[in-house]
Amino acid sequence: MPRAIVLNKTLKSNLIYGLGSIANSAALFLLVPYLVNNLSPSEFGVWSIIEITIMILTLFISAGLDVGLMREYWAITDEQYRATLAGTVLIAIVVWGILLFTLLSVFSYMANLQNYFHISWSVVLLVLLVACVETLFLFALNLFRIREDPAKFVVLSVGRLLLFYGGQLFLSRLALD
Repeated sequence: MPRAIVLNKTLKSNLIYGLGSIANSAALFLLVPYLVNNLSPSEFGVWSIIEITIMILTLFISAGLDVGLMREYWAITDEQYRATLAGTVLIAIVVWGILLFTLLSVFSYMANLQNYFHISWSVVLLVLLVACVETLFLFALNLFRIREDPAKFVVLSVGRLLLFYGGQLFLSRLALD
């Protein structure tokens, strides 16, 4: 394959991945006017704690499995084994997410954390659920990036953006009402 064609394909793919990554970050930027105009400083504090909690839980749920997937995926040349690896990582993320969801739900209820942070029990459960769903989105995005499928990456990134934006508006209203 001529060098110019490879360079052109690489440039287009990187541009598409860049747009998808921007879509992932754009949701928070789009929320700023809403947050500034509709939340008090204490409400913004609750919202910030929820956001940080979701980010930390996402790190714990993924448990480095996405990095392991990337590392091992390229060492395997057989597509069947690659699919098996991706499926195994997905199952591990789901099982680990369910286990953490259960353990943290019980801990939160027993420690009465919802009263400490002045939020309802449904918000605690919703935060845990959002972290699990976010981890699944990140797994799928990583898989599309590994497989060099920029079109699916961008579609999923934009879908995630819209879901995130709507979910944040709903969650902030639920937490603060």
